[in-house]
Amino acid sequence: MARKKSKLSPKIALSVGDSMMLPKEGQIIGRVEKLLGGDRLLVSLSNRNDVIVRIPGKFRDHVLFRVNSYVLLRQMIPGDNKRLDVIYRYSWEESEYLKKNGFIEAEK
Repeated sequence: MARKKSKLSPKIALSVGDSMMLPKEGQIIGRVEKLLGGDRLLVSLSNRNDVIVRIPGKFRDHVLFRVNSYVLLRQMIPGDNKRLDVIYRYSWEESEYLKKNGFIEAEK
């Protein structure tokens, strides 16, 4: 019996930059510092602030979040950096692309 294709299969693109979600107005890239449980993450932002963010329901059972992975965050209320939602988790290749093109600064 053939296996059913997953709805969450990875995107196929010619290069990493073709299918990536880059930050737009009101979106921030952050690095996961700690998994807090209860659908919450402690994320470090580029301005050295740590913020507790929420994982929306569509990601809870389908996307695995790990410490030191990069995520794209959206402001729940425009201009409020205290309440953020995760909208995308970057793969390792995508995070290397972001570092190389200056979207995030490389760790020392």
